Amino acid sequence: MIIFSKHALKRMELRGITKERVIEAIKNPDIEEDWYNDRIMCRKKHSPSPNCRMELRVMYKRIKNNKLIITAYWQ
Repeated sequence: MIIFSKHALKRMELRGITKERVIEAIKNPDIEEDWYNDRIMCRKKHSPSPNCRMELRVMYKRIKNNKLIITAYWQ
């Protein structure tokens, strides 16, 4: 199960990131790497136009069988 923290939901709203896009990044990341304090960073490339390449980064933490989304942002 994927759970969104209040912080993540606020940041996603400010940054124009949908839950569906975050879930897609978690389920099918281009890169997934261990981060600090048991956190995991998922990266998913997104190209809204030929001249614009962006990457969605999602930080989450595993808690039992759940994934707690901590934050999401464009890079």
